[in-house]
Amino acid sequence: MVCFYIPYASYKKKVKKELKAHIEDRISQLQNEGMSYEKAVERALNMMGDAEKVGKALAKCNRYAGLRFFVLNVIAWLLFIFLLVRIITQIII
Repeated sequence: MVCFYIPYASYKKKVKKELKAHIEDRISQLQNEGMSYEKAVERALNMMGDAEKVGKALAKCNRYAGLRFFVLNVIAWLLFIFLLVRIITQIII
C-alpha cells in the first residue's frame, strides 16, 4: 500500500526493499523478545504507521526526481552536441 503512492518505478523498488528489510528486522527483534511470529508481524506493521501517510510522504520527498532526470538528460545531450560541433569544426578548419 505504501508504494502505491510512489510514481517512479526505480524509487518504488528501493523503498519496497528498504521497508521490507526494516519490517523483517523489527519482526526478528520482537520475536527475540518472546512474541509469536503472528503477533510480531502485526506489531511491526502497526509500528510503521499509516501506509497512506507514509506513502504520500515518501512520494513527496521524491516528487522532483523525474524533472531532475529530464534536466540532466537535456544537459548531457547539449554537452554532447557542443563537443561534437567543436570536433567537427576543428576537422573542417
